[in-house]
Amino acid sequence: MNVDTSNPPGGASTHEGTVYYFCGPGCRVAFEKDPEGYLSGEKSIEM
Repeated sequence: MNVDTSNPPGGASTHEGTVYYFCGPGCRVAFEKDPEGYLSGEKSIEM
């Protein structure tokens, strides 16, 4: 999915020095609760 990084609708979150951009606030909140789970592929955000 492409997200406008200059104005991401879901905001942005920084984890271990890397900035991640989100299409919606729910996705950002879910990521922030368990970033390692999402980055490892163990979890996925349902759309």
